Amino acid sequence: MLTNRETAELASLLNLTSVEISYKTVERLYSDVFVTLYNLLSQIVEGLSAAMDGTGYSVVITRHYRSEREGSGEGVEEGKGFVYSFFIFDLASNLIVVYGYSLKREAYERALKVLKDLGVHVESLRADKYYGKSTLKEFPNSTIYLIPKLNALIKGGKRWREMILRFMRNPLEYLEEYFKREKAESLISWIKRKTGWVINKVREERIHLTVLARVIIHDLYWSKALD
Repeated sequence: MLTNRETAELASLLNLTSVEISYKTVERLYSDVFVTLYNLLSQIVEGLSAAMDGTGYSVVITRHYRSEREGSGEGVEEGKGFVYSFFIFDLASNLIVVYGYSLKREAYERALKVLKDLGVHVESLRADKYYGKSTLKEFPNSTIYLIPKLNALIKGGKRWREMILRFMRNPLEYLEEYFKREKAESLISWIKRKTGWVINKVREERIHLTVLARVIIHDLYWSKALD
């Protein structure tokens, strides 16, 4: 794959444009195209049956997110050379409808903002055990599937009590829906196998462009199965 500078030099060498372009023009072109594609692809699905999960990308090749995550007891300290990414997948189409990224731990909050800006309605949502009651507040009009913690109580808001009662009254049906979230883990693994687990960029705007490009590659691949 050509770098921005190489692309600009090749365009000049082959007289592909009537004026000389810089590598910054190429970078802006990539950005505009990727954003347009993402906005269009995110509108393909409606009334999401969704699952959400996050991951980290190493910014140096000697670090691997899963190894450090497991070695430190699940968490990874901020500033250790990771780009945090968060995705909400449509379970029917496998498309990433919303993503967020951050050099700190704001990827989840950024994804929520994008979801609000796009106006996408999530009918049902599955999240792992690290998400709690706050998810019910952040998705007030969605059916949420969470596994309550070991010390969980029925006490809480109306929607929390309703979720706990759904779990207690029909645990098999509830768990069948909840474990659909494993698809999010599989799709994140697919993305990393296809596009890599390293982001060898330094500037934040280029890191963002790299994450966005990987989202687009994923969505374009799975959109082929849609009419």
